[in-house]
Amino acid sequence: MPAAHWIGQIGKCRALIDGPNGQEATYRSGAEVGVNAAIQDAVNAILTACQGRLSEIGGTYKPYVGAPGNAVYQFSDSDILSTEGQTFTPFFGLSDTINGISASYPSIDDAWSMTEAPPVYDSGFEVEDGNRRLLSDVSLDFVPYKGQVQRLMQSALKEARRARRHTISMPPAFWMLEPGDVVAWASARNGYDAKLFRVDGVLDQPNLDVVLDLTEVDPTDYDWNQSTDYRVPVSGSIATERPPAQPMYGWQAVPATIYDDAGRARRPSIKVSCDAGQDDVQAVWVQVRLKSSQSVVFDSNATAYAAPFEWILNGVFLSATTYQVRGKFVPYSARATDWSDWIDVTTPDVRFLAGADYDPYEGVIGLDDLDEDLADLQDWLGSGLRDVQTTIAELDARIADLDLGGAVVRDQMRQQIKATADDVTAQWTLQADALASADTAIANRVETLTASFATQTATFTSQISSLAAADTALSSRVDTLTATLTDTQTGLQATANAVSSLSTTVTNVDGKVTAVATALTSLSAASSSGDVNSANFQMAVMTGPSGYSRIGAQARQGGAGNWRSAAWYLDVPNDASLPTRFLVEAGQFIVVAGGNLNNPFVVDGTAVRMNVANIGTVTAGVMQSSNGKMVINLTAGTIVISS
Repeated sequence: MPAAHWIGQIGKCRALIDGPNGQEATYRSGAEVGVNAAIQDAVNAILTACQGRLSEIGGTYKPYVGAPGNAVYQFSDSDILSTEGQTFTPFFGLSDTINGISASYPSIDDAWSMTEAPPVYDSGFEVEDGNRRLLSDVSLDFVPYKGQVQRLMQSALKEARRARRHTISMPPAFWMLEPGDVVAWASARNGYDAKLFRVDGVLDQPNLDVVLDLTEVDPTDYDWNQSTDYRVPVSGSIATERPPAQPMYGWQAVPATIYDDAGRARRPSIKVSCDAGQDDVQAVWVQVRLKSSQSVVFDSNATAYAAPFEWILNGVFLSATTYQVRGKFVPYSARATDWSDWIDVTTPDVRFLAGADYDPYEGVIGLDDLDEDLADLQDWLGSGLRDVQTTIAELDARIADLDLGGAVVRDQMRQQIKATADDVTAQWTLQADALASADTAIANRVETLTASFATQTATFTSQISSLAAADTALSSRVDTLTATLTDTQTGLQATANAVSSLSTTVTNVDGKVTAVATALTSLSAASSSGDVNSANFQMAVMTGPSGYSRIGAQARQGGAGNWRSAAWYLDVPNDASLPTRFLVEAGQFIVVAGGNLNNPFVVDGTAVRMNVANIGTVTAGVMQSSNGKMVINLTAGTIVISS
């Protein structure tokens, strides 16, 4: 803010000029500015009082008030860069043209009411504009001085007729120019004889050229003759008189509670009400503040004024806390209304519900992904038998591919014994295969014991396989016991299966070596009615960043899409950032010590239950007695005892 420049502009404001009551300062301003008003809005309003502009040049602020000053630079057509483009606007469009002006201002003579000043018309301008009267209306809220208002109106109208605007490119010598400066232009082409232009914009180019945005100005626009130009305004405001402000009738505020769909008290609130039957009322404006700090915590004018003329506020309020509430009517029209008095109200003591309003498991690592982790563990354990069957099928397919390829050396041994009497059969078979090709070696042994009586069958199968290839080494053993019996009345089968599997695999994929070992025991029994019972136990280890050491056990029962299960999992990820975990999944988890059934530790999905607990430190939100007569709110720091 250059002091010399500001002082010069202050001098222009203080310069004396003839006014209605003798000489007065050219530009004065007075108004009430709220502390919440934006600085930019206040500055712009002040500038209207002096027909001023504020230029910002690289962080330097310079005001320019009233009539344009002397030219700081003179140039001619020969100074303009003819190699660059130019634009010229000789006149305004009809929508931007004005030839008259009206204004309102806070009149001192009318108790600061907004008063209409005598409008300014110009018949010559109207003829130029096709005998149209094109008015502009302005509000001079910061100018309570009637003489200054008329001076501003006249100079504004004359300056508004200055339409000539040029945008030209100039050489580096013009870098000294700033927005707000005045220049003189001698132009034979445009007929200018040292014509004054105001610099409205300066654009510095990378090659040091300068683009100037110029608008014509004339100091004579600000000439004033008090005896001929001033017109005495009509005393008395012609603004619309509004009725007196309407008070708030029947205002009340009482404690209220917001309930959820299950009828549980979830949030404290406040219910407000007012008189019905008020005319021209669209809504009710409600404000709530803390009594202790006077801080407003609820402020809304969107409460529709409608039956039953009482409303529970949808705000965020603390429980058992004293607030103050006030309200006023919001009319459809622009008439004024008054606030009610502040009313004290204490909210009900409604507490947060664990699991519904806050997370008691906050801070437990990995718990956010528990649903996905459990699903992964269930899939891992449930797919164990399918993975074994898939491995056997893939190995059989690989043997078949080698046979079809032809470029293989194969040796085979097969033995069999069998005894049959009518529909009774007993059989033992043993087959061993050895295959070798240029890139694969496979050894496979399958032994089968089968006993059948009519439709009853018992089978034992043992398959041992080993495979070695360029990128894979695999060895597995799968023993399967199966018993099947057919119900002679329904024709439906009942089946029992027992599978034991051991497997080891090492693979190399794109240079990444992974070793995996698994052990599986799977039992299942299916009745002829379709009910199935199963039990699975699996252990697995895998190397690599995404590997793990894992043990799981699951018992499962059900049928026709209705299943129940209980399971536990031990999981140690190779990723050190993930927790090791012992996860139990059951409808009821019970721990007893030494057969003592009087003090079991029980988790049943609704709570953790203990008869006797010896705890060093307890972190909790609320503690209460079983009958609810004593409640300790550790978060709020309150103790409530009721009889």
